[in-house]
Amino acid sequence: MEEALRAFLRALREERHMAENTLLSYERDLKKLFAWFRQEGVTSLSTVSELRLNSYLLWLEREGFSAATINRAAASIRAFFAYETAGGRYLTSPAEGLRCMRQEHRDPYILEEEEIQSFLRETEGSSAKQLRDRAMLGLLCATGLRVSELISLKTGDVDVQLGYVRQQSRGRERVVSFDEELRQALCLYLESGRPLLLKTAEEEHLFFNLSGGALSRQGVWKMIRAYGQKAGIAGEVTPQSLKNSYAVHRMLRESRAAKQRAVRARSGGKR
Repeated sequence: MEEALRAFLRALREERHMAENTLLSYERDLKKLFAWFRQEGVTSLSTVSELRLNSYLLWLEREGFSAATINRAAASIRAFFAYETAGGRYLTSPAEGLRCMRQEHRDPYILEEEEIQSFLRETEGSSAKQLRDRAMLGLLCATGLRVSELISLKTGDVDVQLGYVRQQSRGRERVVSFDEELRQALCLYLESGRPLLLKTAEEEHLFFNLSGGALSRQGVWKMIRAYGQKAGIAGEVTPQSLKNSYAVHRMLRESRAAKQRAVRARSGGKR
């Protein structure tokens, strides 16, 4: 079984040029399946049936794994057995009829202003990592950037003197301003944090990981979740919840400003 797994992963890497993170996900899912096979006395892939594979998914469910995790495992199993079938081990894949679990789709949690401040306070500190995290998460909260946009930012995309960030996506450019508090956080990071994390003088990215390499979306997602938990926020804090919170609070600010302008206009008309 291990040899079959290695051949499968090699084919995905060399023929389909899959990303390493995707390959690791396939490998993790299938190794867990093979470990269960051994517990069940299955020693040969040729004896694996659709019933056996569905029994494994039921076992995952009883063990408390989420619907998303189980569906991802099913997708990995289907891909593996499709490869094995194409290689002639089976006439038809035993994984074709694997059931999928229904996943609950919840709206992202919207943070209150006080929760956003509590979330950002957890990043406060003087270490290079804390300065980086404060600047990164501050930008997400204050500008509504996507994580993919954040990790692709270059130093030239941010003007800390004028207080704006320039973001390019899908051929369009967007300029978003930010407040004095975030401007100071970015200045501190650029002056005292980034130089300590920098590995090569040629690095243009604004943010990178502690080894000087590229940040991943998964890494930033984990960071956001960890700080949300440390802050004791009741809902799950995710990149999407930060983006949605930015949009909601921006809309509320614009609504309040419009009402104030209307009140001033009415007052001026009475004079």
